Amino acid sequence: MSETLINKNQIADGGGGIPSRYTVVNYIESDGKAILNTKIKPDSTVVIQAKFVYSHYSGGTFIGGQTENRENGLRFFVSSTRTFLDYGSEGNRILTEDAVRSTSATYEYELGNRYIKDLSNDTTIVSASAVSFNQLNFDIKVFSEGDYGKLLQLKIYKDGNLVRDYVPVLDTTENIYGMYDMVTQNFYPSITDVDFTGGN
Repeated sequence: MSETLINKNQIADGGGGIPSRYTVVNYIESDGKAILNTKIKPDSTVVIQAKFVYSHYSGGTFIGGQTENRENGLRFFVSSTRTFLDYGSEGNRILTEDAVRSTSATYEYELGNRYIKDLSNDTTIVSASAVSFNQLNFDIKVFSEGDYGKLLQLKIYKDGNLVRDYVPVLDTTENIYGMYDMVTQNFYPSITDVDFTGGN
């Protein structure tokens, strides 16, 4: 993977395979009540590339999720001064104090099998030995009640294949912000009764 995420300006409004009812914006934003569900269940081949601002954290989940019993999960989150990536379970956790250092900065990271990579300069921030696990029974989500901010772009790979390629848009017909997936050609608004905000 390790490719730089596409610049928003490379996609013309209503172009690049995006229907004309959608206007490309720079980001969508959540206050913790709006949540994106990617409808992708993680396994040990999943790689996530995200461009984001992590404006509020509480040790919950910014990207990922957990099984109901919380024994297994794929979670990217910040608690105190440390950034965590649980890849499959807490037993497969890696952590660093060198990833998310500001609640206003824009980060462009790749989250893979027990590593976090900075795509802006192609450097690995933290890594450990890879693990293997079967598909987990939950969908990868972005944002939670205590962990939220802005999402500028999101790509998900599974078994080496690009399965989600999200661009932030405004649905001008419904006046709703969300992410448009270039792979499935579907629009993904918030799954809650609270909408995303967005802008440029």
